[in-house]
Amino acid sequence: MTVSAQIALDVASAGWRRRLDKLDDYQLAALADAIGALITDSTVNRLVNSKQGPEGETWPAWSDEYARTRHAGNSLLIGEGHMRDSIQHEVFGNRSAPAVGVGACVLQGATHQFGDEDRGIPARPFLGLSDDDRVRIEDLVIGDLSELLA
Repeated sequence: MTVSAQIALDVASAGWRRRLDKLDDYQLAALADAIGALITDSTVNRLVNSKQGPEGETWPAWSDEYARTRHAGNSLLIGEGHMRDSIQHEVFGNRSAPAVGVGACVLQGATHQFGDEDRGIPARPFLGLSDDDRVRIEDLVIGDLSELLA
């Protein structure tokens, strides 16, 4: 099972839309891929370092019972590193609506993103865009477009 978050490059300004229309398919795909890499890095950072959701919410700690089963080197959502290592992005869509999906390709991705009430596992969302991600994406897009269209 894969769980993913997707973004579409939505350019409201007619000026930016005209600029995007000047890019060839390869340039658009490369831009979408760069956005995907940025989001992938941010997602992995949430898992490894910040232990917070994309909106800044701190994840619930392990239950005491579960914490007793963990050993040194394990941290919240990082055991053997399978979920962290499964985070990847994919470019899809078409020229008029390029999009990027970022997700985890392991079952526990969905369990942690949404929680599992039956097993007492709270949601610990790791997929999505933070405000910082949005700024970084905007800076990337504006910088790349300015460079490509100079």
